[in-house]
Amino acid sequence: TKKQKQKQVFKIGDEVYGESRGTMAQIICVGVNSIALKPKNISFAEAASLPVAGSTALQALRDHGKLTAGGEVLVIGASGGCGFLGVQMAKAFGASRVVGVCSSKNSLWVKETLGADEVHEYDTTGKHLPSTEKKFDVIYDTVTSSHDHNFEPEGSKLLKKKGRYVLINGGAWKMVSMVFKLITRINFGNSTLFLSKVNRADLETIKDMVEKNQVKPFLDEEVPFEDEKIEKAFQKLKSRRTRGKMVVLIPPLAQE
Repeated sequence: TKKQKQKQVFKIGDEVYGESRGTMAQIICVGVNSIALKPKNISFAEAASLPVAGSTALQALRDHGKLTAGGEVLVIGASGGCGFLGVQMAKAFGASRVVGVCSSKNSLWVKETLGADEVHEYDTTGKHLPSTEKKFDVIYDTVTSSHDHNFEPEGSKLLKKKGRYVLINGGAWKMVSMVFKLITRINFGNSTLFLSKVNRADLETIKDMVEKNQVKPFLDEEVPFEDEKIEKAFQKLKSRRTRGKMVVLIPPLAQE
């Protein structure tokens, strides 16, 4: 932080992390409610990967999934940018059983590194979800969208009676239903599509989880600040085949 004209929250020299538009720059202006002190035990690059994806996973499980200790959770897209944090946060919340759905190439990583109790490989089962009599309190779906496979019809059958199905993407009908819910405050069924909003309180919660080693960031790639490499990085993101997050490294500002 360099300058603070509002109510004193941070001091000059504080190491912070957060979210704002136009962050691919050496100097930016950001509101104090969109940043928090950076976790002390990780790098700036690792910290940069957490605000949006971390807030999404946190709000999905805690606010929309109403996850409590002892709950059972299914994370669809468990190795992706939002899913890998969802697996770790579910364990941090005290879930008794966390099942991750991912590709076969990432299954060992999801189980041994992220701590999933069970892993289901969607690419070896024709993109089907686990066939199990044990149902879930929360299903956190980071994959279903108009551009990818729709897991919701099958996944909804895996919910407990009062379970919650939480999506962060969706097709046209899901978008319409989300707008309707925002206007009327009426929710249909146990399925929720939401858009996360970064705020300082949640960033502080994520910081606490990271410093307690309950949540660890993982960078698929650190991308140099070069046009061609940034373009390739965005193409990789669009493929939805990254493991963890990708971060663009902004060169430091030359000192005069």
